[in-house]
Amino acid sequence: LSLVKNFNTDNILLMNSDLLTNVNFEDMYLKLINNNADMVIASKNYQIDVPYAVFETSDNLINAFKEKPSYTFSSNAGIYIFKKELVAEIPKNKFFDITDLMNLLLDKGRKLMHDPIHGYWIDIGKPSDYKNAQEFVKNIGS
Repeated sequence: LSLVKNFNTDNILLMNSDLLTNVNFEDMYLKLINNNADMVIASKNYQIDVPYAVFETSDNLINAFKEKPSYTFSSNAGIYIFKKELVAEIPKNKFFDITDLMNLLLDKGRKLMHDPIHGYWIDIGKPSDYKNAQEFVKNIGS
C-alpha cells in the first residue's frame, strides 16, 4: 500500500482477499466521515464457550466463579476504511501488517472505530472454508 503513488480519493478501502461477506460499506464509510474517525474496522462477534467453571481469584482464594460461561468478543473482520493520509505512517519496503498500523495509530491517540457486521462474513482462506462457503452461497436466496 505504501508503494502506491497516487490515490484518487481521500479515503481508502482495504480488505482481505479471502472473505465472502455482505458488509455494508456505505455504513462503514459514513461512520468514518460522521465521527471524524481515522479508521473504521469491520468487526464480527466471536463467541467462546468455556466447558468448565471459570474462577475469579486473588492469590489462592476463589472470590467467585461462573459455571460454563460464554464470552463474546468483537473481532477484526479484515475490512478497513481509513484516511488516505495514514498511508504516510506505513514504512516503505518493509513488511508492515494492518494491525501494526492500527497499533501505531492507537499509540498516537488516533481515532479507530469498529462497525459490526450484521450480515454474513465467511473466511474462505482454507480449502475447507471455501467448500463450506460454496454450500452457504447455494442457500443465500432460499
